[in-house]
Amino acid sequence: MTRNTKILLGACIASFALLLFVGSGITTVLADRFFSRAIAVQQPEEMGPELKPGALLPGIEAKSAFVMYLASDNTQHVLFAKEAELKLPIASLTKLMTALVAMQFYGPEENIVISKLAIQEDGDQGKLFEGQTITAHDILYPLLLESSNDAAVALAEHKGTQTFMNRMNHKALRLGLVETSFVNPTGLDPKDPEGQLNVSSAKDLALLVIAIKNEYPEILDISALPKFGPYTNTDELARSNGWQTKVLGGKTGWTDLAKGSLIL
Repeated sequence: MTRNTKILLGACIASFALLLFVGSGITTVLADRFFSRAIAVQQPEEMGPELKPGALLPGIEAKSAFVMYLASDNTQHVLFAKEAELKLPIASLTKLMTALVAMQFYGPEENIVISKLAIQEDGDQGKLFEGQTITAHDILYPLLLESSNDAAVALAEHKGTQTFMNRMNHKALRLGLVETSFVNPTGLDPKDPEGQLNVSSAKDLALLVIAIKNEYPEILDISALPKFGPYTNTDELARSNGWQTKVLGGKTGWTDLAKGSLIL
């Protein structure tokens, strides 16, 4: 492995979920362009990365973007930021917090029963059926890979949806996510035009992913799988053999109000 390859891989391992683009329909081309044009570093990890002289910053059309290098000792180095503290709707990026709270509230072996209400949630991803029993760990696969709203609702209603939402918001407060709040476990737009949205900032989402990495890293391991059983990852970069940088975790999101969003 060459020095540059090692450093690039280190950047991906260290900041695998911290390349954050929120809003305005981000495409995978932007992520690839960022790595190919901007991350050219020379310093060893303990000093943090530094862009080479003359390295071009990416042209990011998103409303908000944030790129961080996270060293093995959890030292944070911000490489790029654009309106990183801007509060925006986050669509299915929500499900990373849903997964984290579920693992800490229930534990991986807790049995979740899929209800009729869960199956009736918008979207048919996840291949779940009414009356099915599945562990909290195993339901993470449809939740994170196929972005199953059924799975998110099933996790939330297991011991009471309002209790679960309180735990999601309490976790956000404990992590210092000052621009973040949740009203549902899915990230779906409200049916009422005046209803509230799940919101966060690119910087807050970076802190959330650091917490997941430290507290329950298997969430990121699952989210990086191209495919598992009947479930296919919604993230094209995780499925692509043409992108040389290995994706080690993340989440996609899209709703009419939030537009496109990506954690990588």
